[in-house]
Amino acid sequence: MSCALLLALIWGLYHESLAQYCVDQPHGQESFAGESITVPCSFSYLESISPESVNFVVKAAASDHPRFCGQMENIIYTFSTHGNRNYTHDQYAGRLSGQYDVRARTSSFTIKNLTKMDEQMYCCRFIINTLSHETIEWQHPEGTRIRVKGETEMILNQEHLILAFSGDIVTMIVRFTVKNRTMFHNVTKCDVFWSPSDRGCRSRTYSATCTQRISENIVSVTVNSSDESNGFYCYSITTFVGGANYTGQTNTGTQLLILQPSGASNINQTKEVEVKGSVIINCSFSVQDMISTINVEKRSVLWTQVYWMVGEPRGHFVYHPNEDYIHPDYKGKTKLIGRSDLLLEDFHAPDNTTLYCRVAVRYCLQSTISQNPFHTILQEGPGTVLRVRETTQSIPEASTSLVPTIVVVSCVGCAVLLFLILLIICLKSRKDMKRSDAGETIRESIDLSVYQNSAYENIERIQRKTTGTDVNMVYAVVKTSATTTAKNPPVSDKSEDDKMVYAVVKPSATTTAKKPPVSEESEVVYTSVKKR
Repeated sequence: MSCALLLALIWGLYHESLAQYCVDQPHGQESFAGESITVPCSFSYLESISPESVNFVVKAAASDHPRFCGQMENIIYTFSTHGNRNYTHDQYAGRLSGQYDVRARTSSFTIKNLTKMDEQMYCCRFIINTLSHETIEWQHPEGTRIRVKGETEMILNQEHLILAFSGDIVTMIVRFTVKNRTMFHNVTKCDVFWSPSDRGCRSRTYSATCTQRISENIVSVTVNSSDESNGFYCYSITTFVGGANYTGQTNTGTQLLILQPSGASNINQTKEVEVKGSVIINCSFSVQDMISTINVEKRSVLWTQVYWMVGEPRGHFVYHPNEDYIHPDYKGKTKLIGRSDLLLEDFHAPDNTTLYCRVAVRYCLQSTISQNPFHTILQEGPGTVLRVRETTQSIPEASTSLVPTIVVVSCVGCAVLLFLILLIICLKSRKDMKRSDAGETIRESIDLSVYQNSAYENIERIQRKTTGTDVNMVYAVVKTSATTTAKNPPVSDKSEDDKMVYAVVKPSATTTAKKPPVSEESEVVYTSVKKR
C-alpha cells in the first residue's frame, strides 16, 4: 500500500471519528456595556465513549476566520472535571464563569461587566480523555459574535432558529431595548432583510409588514412558509422616545428552517381530555425512534426541543421556550411538566379545540467531508381534543312543570313547622305557671297551720312573686285529700283538669294560724288541685 493511500485512509478515519462530535451555539448575541451576557453551547459525542475527564474550553478572537476555534491559541477559559486544570485569562478574571452538564450534553459561559474590549468572536471547545487513554478534541467551527452596545444604542433580541412545516403561518418576533429607557417606544420605521445563506442577511430587502404589539417593545413579522422561505432574516428598527430617535440593527439574522414531515410520527398524545379550568395533556416520544426514521447508522443527539401549538393551519404557540412567542390567550397559563407534558391552566377556549405536541431533534451526522455536520428533524403528534366540561347543569325541560309544585310544598312545610314551634311554646308557657311578667320569683316559708282546716291538704310548694307594686302574689300547688268532709267545698266530677283555689291573706312579717281578714293590702294564693 502506498504512503499516499495510507495517509488518505488515516485522514478519512480521523474525520469519520470526529464526525460524531458536534457543537451547536448561536451565531450572535448583544448586550449593553456594564451588563452580563450568557452564551449556551450544546455538544454531543458517541454514547459508546466513557470519558475519564472532560475539559470545557472557551476561545476568543477578533478575527472572523472560520477556523480560529481550531487553533491552540486564544484560550481565555478552561474548566476541567479534575479541577486542577482550570484557567481564566487576566482580561476576564472575576468576570467569566462556565458550567456544563456532561449527561445532558449542555454547557454555557457568562461574561459580567461587559466592556467594548469584549466585542469579539467566542467559540466552545471540548476535550475528552477516555478510559482507554485516548484524547478527543472538537469545537464549533465559527463561534458566536458578541456585540456590546452603548448608552444611546438599541439592542435587538430574537430567536436564532425557527423550525416550521411547509404551510405553517410563521411569526418571527424581535424585542428591542434602549438602556435606561424602560418606557414604551413607538416604532417609526421597520425594515426586514433576507438572505438564503448569509447570516448577516444584508443582501436584499424582504417585503414584509412589521406589526408592533400594543404597549410592548416587540415587533413581529409574518412569513408564509415554503421551501423558498428558508434563510436568514435581519431587522432594522427605529423608535422615538423621550424626544430622541433610536435605531438598532441585528448583526446576525434569525434562521428560518422549513422542514418536511419525516413520515409516520413517533409522538404519542392522549386522544382527548375533559377540561374544567386546568388540565395536564400527555405527550410522549422516543428520540431514538424519531432518529430511526432517517437512514443513518451512527448519530449522537445535540439537543431536543418541545413546543405546543393550536389550530389549523398551525400558527399559534400554546407553549414555547421563548414566552414572547406564546399566544396572548395562553400566555402565563402553560408550562411543561417533566420532559414534554403540558400543564394548561385557566382554559377558556371553545369546545373541541385541538392542541398539537411538536418535538424537534438536532443530531450529529457521520460525515467525511464536513466538520460539525448535523441534521434537524421535526415531528408532530396526532393532536389532543379538549372537551370543555360544563360548570352548571340545566334543568330538563320535562321537569320544569314541577317547579311551582315544589315551591308550594316547601312553603306549606315551612308554615306547618312554624305552627308546631308556636304550639310547643304555648304549651310550655301554660305548663310553667311559675313564670309571670310581674317580676322575679322568690321562695318563702309559710306556716302550714293556716290551712289545717281548709278543704285542701298535701301542700307541695308555695312561692311568692314579687311585683313592682305593694301587692304580692303567693301561689301554692296542693292535692285533694282522699275524702271530702262536709266543710269541704264540693268539687266537680265533670272535669279532670286541675282546679285553681284562690286565698287572700294579709301580708305581715310572720304568718299566724288565724286567717286574716281580706283587705286591699293582701296576697293572693294560687293552688293547683288535682281530682282524685
